[in-house]
This record gives sequence, structure tokens and C-alpha cells, in this order.
Amino acid sequence: MKPSIEVAAKMADYLVGKTDTEPNKETFDRLKEVAKLSEEDRQYIFRMVDVFIRDA
Repeated sequence: MKPSIEVAAKMADYLVGKTDTEPNKETFDRLKEVAKLSEEDRQYIFRMVDVFIRDA
């Protein structure tokens, strides 16, 4: 599953240093756990994250 344009843009901003937001260890640990899930479950979780980010 590809991230939405909004999520991809926020990820790009982080990677090039255009944001002060920095993921913490808890965030990385949670992403590692999500990565262990089935593809279907990961897609569902990322769709929900996309909705929250879009609507924020």
C-alpha cells in the first residue's frame, strides 16, 4: 500500500529537515509491531492513520 500524498509529503518534510517533529522511540517501536501484521491489517491501519492526518 502506498501512503497518501499528505502522508508522503509529511514524511518527505521530516527526511529533509523541514519539520521540528521528530518520531520518538515509542513511535518507532509501534511501527515495528505494525510491520509484523498481515498486509491486510497494515493497509487498514495506514488507511486509518491517513484519515486522521488528513482530517487533523
